[in-house]
Amino acid sequence: MACLTDDEIRDISQRVFHLFDKEDSGSIREEDLGAAFFRATGYEPTEDDIRELKGDDYVVEIAEFHAMVAKFMADSSKLRYTHPDGQLILYTSIEGIIKAVPHIGWDAALIWSRLAIFGMHLFRNRQSYEQGGIARAYSDKVFPKGLDFIAAVQYWQKRIRQDSTSVVVLEAGFDASGPVCLTDAPIIVIDGATGGVDADSLETIEEKRKKYLKRCSIDQKWAGKGVSQELLSKIQKADTNILERKAKGHQFAKETGWVPSSECLNSPKPVKEPPKWERGWESRPRTQAAQAAIELDEDATIDDATVKDYAKFVLLRATT
Repeated sequence: MACLTDDEIRDISQRVFHLFDKEDSGSIREEDLGAAFFRATGYEPTEDDIRELKGDDYVVEIAEFHAMVAKFMADSSKLRYTHPDGQLILYTSIEGIIKAVPHIGWDAALIWSRLAIFGMHLFRNRQSYEQGGIARAYSDKVFPKGLDFIAAVQYWQKRIRQDSTSVVVLEAGFDASGPVCLTDAPIIVIDGATGGVDADSLETIEEKRKKYLKRCSIDQKWAGKGVSQELLSKIQKADTNILERKAKGHQFAKETGWVPSSECLNSPKPVKEPPKWERGWESRPRTQAAQAAIELDEDATIDDATVKDYAKFVLLRATT
C-alpha cells in the first residue's frame, strides 16, 4: 500500500485551504474549518474535534491548517483508520493513483485516495456495461476487509491484457462492516480502452452515505418496535432485490412496476389498474411513511408510520 508522502499531505492542505480562503486573506474562518478539514482528510470532525483543532483562534492560517491535517494523518498511521463511530478511512498516495489512472484528475484522486474498495465488477467492453448495468459483469470480486484504491486497480490490471477493452466498476464502502448491500455504493468506472474515468463526486458520495446511514437507522428503529428477525430478513431481502433490478438497468414505474429503463423513458404511460401493492390502500387512512411510499419516495422515514404498513409496501413492491 502506497502511503501519502509529506509533500502530498502539504499539497492537499494547501489546495484545500485556498478553496476555503475565498477572500484570499491567508486564513479561513472558524465556521469553515470543519468542512475544510473534511475535504482534506475525508473525516468529518465533531464539535469537540473542531474546538481541539482551533484552540482559542477565531481564524486559522495555512501553516496551522497544514499542521492539523499532517497530525491527523500521522495519528491514523497514514494507512487505515477506523473511527470509534465505525467510519473507515483508507489512505493511499494521490501521486500513485494518478500514475495508475492518468485521466482521473487531482480532485477525484483526492476523494478516492481515502475510500476503501469492497467490490469490483469486470466487463468485456463499455457497451456491455452501458447496456446491461452491473448485472452484465462477466466477473465479480468482493474484498471483505477493503482494499486501497491503488491495490484494487492493480488487481484489475493484472487480470487483463495491455490492449484490453475491459471496463471495471469499483465500489467503495463507508465503514468497517464491509460492502454496502442495501443501498447504492459509491462507484468509479474506468475504461481500459480509452483510459476514461467516470467517478461519483464528493457530493454524490455524501448523499449515498446519508442514505446508507438512514437505512441502518431504520433497522434499529424496527428492532426497537419489536419487529421479528424473520421479518427484518425478508425486508432486507426485498431491498437487495430492488438493488439487483437496478443493476440490470431497470426502473420502477408506478403504473407498470419494474421495466427496462429504455421502456420507462420512451413508452407512453398506459392507463391501467394500479399494481397489487397499491390496491385497497385508498380506502383507509395512510400514515406519513405509507403515503410517501405510495409516491415512491425512497427517502421516506417510518417515524409516524406503522411498521406493518411500511414492511408490507417494501415486500410487495419488490415482488411486483
